[in-house]
Amino acid sequence: MEIETEVVRGRPIRAEGRRLVPVVRRTVGVWRRATIGRGVSAWGGGFVRLHPIGIVVEAGEEEQFTPIPDETRRILRRYLAAGALVMFLSLLVGWMAGRASKEG
Repeated sequence: MEIETEVVRGRPIRAEGRRLVPVVRRTVGVWRRATIGRGVSAWGGGFVRLHPIGIVVEAGEEEQFTPIPDETRRILRRYLAAGALVMFLSLLVGWMAGRASKEG
């Protein structure tokens, strides 16, 4: 499987005397396979992922990069941490209950 990642500037948009240029991280993956036996067969597949990372604002000779925060990733990480905490606490309570039943 071949995976390539690069940062790409998009097509500029003019707004109020400025140029807004979107900036994305493009990831492309391609895989293919061919077999020769009683016949020849081949298959392949791929994917493209575009992840916006910011906007370049061009006003005259000045350029200013404004990052786009990834709120979805931040929220999913919090859910993952909360789930791990619940699992850990459940295991701890189960262990303590088992220990208490053996003692008493």
